[in-house]
Amino acid sequence: LDRLVVDAAKEKREMEQKHSTIQQKDNPTVVVEDLRLCTVKHCEDIERRFCFEVVSPTKSCMLQADSEKLRQAWIKAVQTSIATAYREKGDESE
Repeated sequence: LDRLVVDAAKEKREMEQKHSTIQQKDNPTVVVEDLRLCTVKHCEDIERRFCFEVVSPTKSCMLQADSEKLRQAWIKAVQTSIATAYREKGDESE
């Protein structure tokens, strides 16, 4: 019985550690603070294909897609997010 209790406690501790590690991995990365201040544009880099750049007043972030189709999809998604951020901010001020 004592061995069973020790094994159960050890298993519980291992599960808690795994859960803690998983939670740490789920933290999102913030590239820009306010998407409304950003623009997104194509980057025609000779060494890297399918790149695009998200530009804010303080920094820029170059990203690379796996294909031209995915690059277009990402650019459209970021542009849509920028437009949505403008609309949501407008709704808050009313």
